[in-house]
Amino acid sequence: MKKAADLPQQDAQLYQTIFDLAGDAIIACSEQGLAIECNQTTLDMFGCSRQQIIGTSPVDWSPEFQPNGRRSSEMAKEIFDQAKSQGKIHFRWENRRADGSPLPVDVTIRLTHSDGKPLYIIITRDISQWLAEQALLRSQEEKTAEELRISERRLFLATDSFGIGIWDLNLLTKRLVWDERMHQLYGVPMNSFGGTHEAWKKFVHPDDLGRVESEIQLALRGTKPYNTEFRILRPEGDIRVIQTAATVVSDANGAPLRMTGVNFDITDRRQAEEILRTSEEKYRVLVETTGTGYLIVDGLGRVIDANREYVRMTGHQTLEEILGRAVTEWTADYHQTFNALAVQQCAKDGFVRNLLIDYV
Repeated sequence: MKKAADLPQQDAQLYQTIFDLAGDAIIACSEQGLAIECNQTTLDMFGCSRQQIIGTSPVDWSPEFQPNGRRSSEMAKEIFDQAKSQGKIHFRWENRRADGSPLPVDVTIRLTHSDGKPLYIIITRDISQWLAEQALLRSQEEKTAEELRISERRLFLATDSFGIGIWDLNLLTKRLVWDERMHQLYGVPMNSFGGTHEAWKKFVHPDDLGRVESEIQLALRGTKPYNTEFRILRPEGDIRVIQTAATVVSDANGAPLRMTGVNFDITDRRQAEEILRTSEEKYRVLVETTGTGYLIVDGLGRVIDANREYVRMTGHQTLEEILGRAVTEWTADYHQTFNALAVQQCAKDGFVRNLLIDYV
């Protein structure tokens, strides 16, 4: 059994072991602020021997001025005074190693007593690696922020150049956010839009609203991507055709949280397509009612289009029967060479007049 008299010595050995193995530098200073004891971590951190530490003050291991521009000696006196009055103080400091290199540290000073005399325990942690990591992180964040600004600028230029408006719908709050271009597309001043899904629905043409709402629900269920078009009624009374597309953002469980998408005006395109369609219909009526056969072929003499009269001339019943086939298939043998030369001349000059060819 251990003797009671042995316990104090064993306790002292235990505390000394903990003291030496601590990951932070620990220095015990007298009331005058001079080091009277330190652990091994202190020696490793400052790159010195125990003899170089004992009897010195923290100021001896500090530059003349701290990073804030104040003298180290003045700040040290204030810090020890605060530790004496408050019992504990925590602060950031810059020391110097034995080789003169900077040593940024995080410091805690505790006031205790030994044999009735004040004793300052200074616990110092090397934060040079942490500061380097923070600097790298800030650099990366700044780089990311700059890249984001560049990306946003490019997106703005792209969307602005093509007249694309961007919108974001919070599906939980029903809050709908428009960018400036969206307000322009809908003819609504920046402060006049209600900012909700219900407010947007009032602009959609009544004949299109039901279909568009159904397509939104399909997108939210993941059944079909949201990519459609609809008409809107602007405050001035004009009708515009809007193309829209959006992505759905969901939580970890797959529940939709928001929709983010774009709008752009395709009214002019649709009007041009309608004019072209009407023109094509008029052309088709004209071509189909004449007694002349009309034919369109590619560079190899294959049929691309023809009217009913031409189909009849070839001895076929429908256009589908001759589409993609060479006209030489129903050209008389004695006109094959003549027909080939005529096609070459047409390709060269752009036209052929008074061409007489027998079909069989």
